[in-house]
Amino acid sequence: MKRFLAVTLAAMFTFGNMGVTAFAANFADINKVPWSGAAQFINQAQSLGLMNGYTENGKKYAKPRNNVTLCESVQMIYSIMKVYTKQDVSSDTVTKWSTVMSAYNIPTWAYSATAYVLENKIIENSDLVKLKNGTQNATREEVGLMFGKALATIYTANNSATLSYKDSSKISSDAVPYLALLNSKNLMVGDPNNKFNPSAKINRSEMAVLSVKTYNFLNDSKSQTPTTPTTPTTPTAPTSGTVSGTVVNSMVLSNGDVFLSVATDNGSGVNLFGKKSSVKVTFENETVALKDIGNGDTVTVTYANTDISTVVINKSKAGIISTKVFPLKKLTSSKITVKDGSNETSFRLSDSVSVTIGGSKSSVSKLMSEMEDYDYTVTLTFDKLNEVTKIEAMSSKNNPLAGKLTYMSNSKLRIQVGSKDYEYPLSDADVTIKYDGKTVRFSTLLDEYKSNNYTVTLKLDSKGYVTTITIDFMEDETHGTLSFINSRRLDLKAAGKTYSYYLDPDVEVEIDGKSSKLSTLTEKYDSTPYSVALTLDRYDSVTKISVTSKNSGLSKGTLKEVSSSTIKITVDGKSYEYDLKDPTIKIDNKSVTLSSLRSSYKDYTYTVELTFNSKGEVTDIVGKNTAATKGTLRYVETKRDQIAITAGDVNYTYDLDEDVKITLNGSTTTASKLDSENETAKNYKEKITVTLTLNSKDKVTKVVATTEDESSSETKKGTLSSLDRWSIRARIDSKTKEYNFTSGEPTVTLDGKSSSVDKLISALDNLYRDESITVTLYFNSKDEVTKVVAKIVNGDESEDRPKEGKLYSVSTSSDKIEIKDKSGNRYTWSVDSDVTISYNLGRRYDSSNYSDSLRGLKNLLEDCEDKGNTCYVTLKVNSKDKVTKITAEDQ
Repeated sequence: MKRFLAVTLAAMFTFGNMGVTAFAANFADINKVPWSGAAQFINQAQSLGLMNGYTENGKKYAKPRNNVTLCESVQMIYSIMKVYTKQDVSSDTVTKWSTVMSAYNIPTWAYSATAYVLENKIIENSDLVKLKNGTQNATREEVGLMFGKALATIYTANNSATLSYKDSSKISSDAVPYLALLNSKNLMVGDPNNKFNPSAKINRSEMAVLSVKTYNFLNDSKSQTPTTPTTPTTPTAPTSGTVSGTVVNSMVLSNGDVFLSVATDNGSGVNLFGKKSSVKVTFENETVALKDIGNGDTVTVTYANTDISTVVINKSKAGIISTKVFPLKKLTSSKITVKDGSNETSFRLSDSVSVTIGGSKSSVSKLMSEMEDYDYTVTLTFDKLNEVTKIEAMSSKNNPLAGKLTYMSNSKLRIQVGSKDYEYPLSDADVTIKYDGKTVRFSTLLDEYKSNNYTVTLKLDSKGYVTTITIDFMEDETHGTLSFINSRRLDLKAAGKTYSYYLDPDVEVEIDGKSSKLSTLTEKYDSTPYSVALTLDRYDSVTKISVTSKNSGLSKGTLKEVSSSTIKITVDGKSYEYDLKDPTIKIDNKSVTLSSLRSSYKDYTYTVELTFNSKGEVTDIVGKNTAATKGTLRYVETKRDQIAITAGDVNYTYDLDEDVKITLNGSTTTASKLDSENETAKNYKEKITVTLTLNSKDKVTKVVATTEDESSSETKKGTLSSLDRWSIRARIDSKTKEYNFTSGEPTVTLDGKSSSVDKLISALDNLYRDESITVTLYFNSKDEVTKVVAKIVNGDESEDRPKEGKLYSVSTSSDKIEIKDKSGNRYTWSVDSDVTISYNLGRRYDSSNYSDSLRGLKNLLEDCEDKGNTCYVTLKVNSKDKVTKITAEDQ
């Protein structure tokens, strides 16, 4: 179903397209013109057949204040010019441009006018996007530019002309010569304040004035003697063969095909079309994209009739700008990191990099913020220095594609999964909408989604635009939300109404796709939100109840991440994030705390099932540790041939196979000796960690045990300053300290991967300007470093950032603050949208002058700086590393 409603053919009748015919003007609303002088022009436009009215309820209306579309403006120009030239546009010309016009969905009533203005260079091919669907309203500058270019086919436009309007600085340089031409002929001038108002929409009254004055000027033989400018040779219709020349116009159409106009050295040329699936474009023996063909390029083109076979770009005027598509991994203010095959690759950002998200203009900081909740695929554009000049971000298909439809417009929609919203742009092409195997009109879904609580599944194209919407659930008399049920009747709410039904004595009950009992449903419905579908008999009694728990299809999966407030699971390869509401947690039927699950989920693999409340928040987590064969040894029971371990704060017991093989610290041992060593280890504040191997009968066939000294496993965290093969320097607790490595090279990991001292030295040397390396150092009993766990972070990720210091800067646009520590080092913090700000100020400042917002904090900083003082802040940070509370002081 097309996203845009069909354009009425009224435009075909409201703006003349058949030449001059005399009419008697009799508009019922002629007294509603914006200014009194407009009435005579509207009446004259009517009498000339240039502008007709609207007939409603037997009366004719001029609607003088209505806006005029670009398509209607083109039609006006054509109506005027063909009277002057006494010639209609030829059918061959219309045919020549029909493919392009069709690709842009130009209304068929405007084909002749559009072909005329294209053929006569009154508009460029690139302007066709504005005429698409015939719905875009025209501005004064756009109309003036087109009328000026039409006049320039007869009179010479001065490319060095200037304008004296007070707002001439707001007029594009391309339009100046043509607006000056109209002004010199007194056809289109400024308002009484000498302003042109270039971006204002032009209305029907203004259009009547411009069209009538232009018509009269061109058809008054006494007006002026025109000087005909030199016109370029019109490209001819091609046959077949090869042509070499310069690209005059290159345009990739909305359907992916290409239009190419090539001029040869002798002044002749051809117009060619190419199918996106069959045209091969090369530059320097490498295949490039259709959009890489630019105006001014010298090319060699082979073709057959109107179909291009190959395009060889011999010389690129602007240079070939390459683009590549990647999954987005990390982003800083100076660097973007993407997944390139099995590796991660980083690119520098150009100083003038542009960003779009879902087709809308955005910024690097906004994309960085959005990455906290969404996965993105990015199309990167590179310049000759291989720096990224453009980032086009689209929601990754890893994001949820099924959920409740909460928002919809002509260009985008939003679905809710749990308590999170996910937004997707709609394809510019047709968006298909299906329900129960039948097609639904786009306008129907747009009008009814707010009241009918639709649950939908989306299908995206390769760029991330929605192409198909499948309605999985929609409310009506038998589909809605279960609001009450007992053994005799039920109530459901749908589209703002409540429907009551009596139950058949033998009613069937299905809960989340499984057969159940009526008593189970009556016990659960009050605490669990259910969507319900009813089957009725001819007496409207309910014979079957099918209910679905909220998010039931997305409640079972693999635990991916858990924090103090959210949980993320993976279902069928897609990630879903939900808010937590004081959840009860059971792992392998044993109760555990949220903090315990948070500390252990990275070390194990958990499958979980979630239960939600009416707000979509998770209230229960039931899980299974599928890797509970690694943990801390509790004991070995030799009489029962059992071994007990603790994994993720849950105790597990396994039977030992009679042929079990046991090693401790690399040496073979027995079950009884392992138990004895475990008791000894506990006395010395040590622990024994074990990894178990099970057979098909879940019996342990192998035990690998290692003793760890808990008392000597001291660690220190900080920021790496320098290192060599023998020692490492790190800033810890605001002081830089040096530590010696243990004899032999220590164990090193970098960004979660095994590394080495040499590689860590190289990583430190190659940091970007806004990056640092955080380190966790592990020491032996001699205070020597035995292990280094390093991570490259940007300024906003540093684990060593102080939470108090001098306030250095406040950004209200990006919700960030900077503070300085005692050494003068600067640190950036992101501020939560619900941040609480309080002030503890002395007599020099009045706390009531500063609001509890970043704006108020910024005002305090400015006052402190004006008075030569320093203000200090103490921060409180949540699990997402965002500031939730700021206490500001002046001493």
